[in-house]
Amino acid sequence: MKLVLFLLIYSLGSFSFADDLEHRRVIQVAMLAAVQQPEKFKYPFVSTIDSVSERGFFSRSSGYTFLGVNNVVSSYYDSSVRYDISEFYKSKNSRFRFIGNYFVKGYDSFLSWGYDTGAVAEKIEISSSFFLGASKFFTNSKNDRFISLSIGSWFGESVGESPCVDAYNRKYWCPNLTAWEDRPGMNFKQQAFIDFRFIYLF
Repeated sequence: MKLVLFLLIYSLGSFSFADDLEHRRVIQVAMLAAVQQPEKFKYPFVSTIDSVSERGFFSRSSGYTFLGVNNVVSSYYDSSVRYDISEFYKSKNSRFRFIGNYFVKGYDSFLSWGYDTGAVAEKIEISSSFFLGASKFFTNSKNDRFISLSIGSWFGESVGESPCVDAYNRKYWCPNLTAWEDRPGMNFKQQAFIDFRFIYLF
């Protein structure tokens, strides 16, 4: 009983703070449904889909927002110096992102794939990327205990930034006008997840 409780708490915690939350939520529901009625999953289905023109706020392919920029910024060195940078961080394209899934009945598994077109703005560019994932579930003879394992990762994503330049050819980080070399670091590592759950149905 202690082990079951630990696994439940651990899986809920890992799920709460991870990326690709919508995809993972839909896959969990699909796996529970497939235990009872696998015949309903004859065709592929989409777990995540969105289309957005990003402006000021940019996210990773996994859905995690990593940059938020105000339309008007003040200099880090002199608050009286203010500039409108809204056009610098306005995406020039509509970003399309999706994850599709296919149920492999004989293996009680789902295979997942996805694509993100990325975003291009004057001062930031997020490259296109693709997603691969798999999910597997196990049940007992009564179908009242359920173990699931899901993994997934985005591949090929990269983020590039361009500086603002003043009349003296000095480079600045646009969101707060600090020196380009002093801009804050960003986490651009590839996004992946492992989701393990134990569920008791009653």
